Amino acid sequence: MPLAAAGHDVTGVDNDEAMLDRARAKWQQSSAAGRLTLIQHDLTTLALAQCFALVVVALNSVLLLNGRAAQERALKVMRAHLAPGGRAVVDVWLPTADDLALYDGRRALEWLRTDTETGERVAKTTIASYNTAKHTATLTTIFDAARLDEAERRITREDAITFITKDDLVAAARAAGLEPETIAGDYNLSPWTEASERVVLVLRDIESVGGRTSI
Repeated sequence: MPLAAAGHDVTGVDNDEAMLDRARAKWQQSSAAGRLTLIQHDLTTLALAQCFALVVVALNSVLLLNGRAAQERALKVMRAHLAPGGRAVVDVWLPTADDLALYDGRRALEWLRTDTETGERVAKTTIASYNTAKHTATLTTIFDAARLDEAERRITREDAITFITKDDLVAAARAAGLEPETIAGDYNLSPWTEASERVVLVLRDIESVGGRTSI
């Protein structure tokens, strides 16, 4: 929505109908000058007729694709929708051993807040279990919501997380025909180091790359 509000022609893709409905409702309430098109589809099988100057898969979304093959397909879809001279951007969290030690099945309270749309008091808790051999995790997220003098309701969702290292992400991008123009360690595009908590790749079509990768 911020990109569209800035005057850009934006296409948003998600496989979650409820997420798209929320975005659509907020956009209709705004008076922004841009254009926002929302499409419900699986990222790994997307095939639009249009190509774009910028293709973004952000905020750890790649980690929610179940398995390395799905992640590799997503990168190929990004390249397939990239206009000549355009750029693709993808970022993922790089958990440390200490981070993953917390993925031991314990239940943790993430936050407690009031939903401004419904007036409900909502608690979000998570249960995460890490598979060391596969470098994957199962994440169960539980939302408990209630109003005064009303019965509590619960929504539970389960996600499979496939972690990927910086080197594996770069290799998958290159296999998809995308060459890193920048390999950064944060959203300010600071150079990536071994201490970086995430990797942000700015990619271009290998056929259009003439310069050297900035690391």
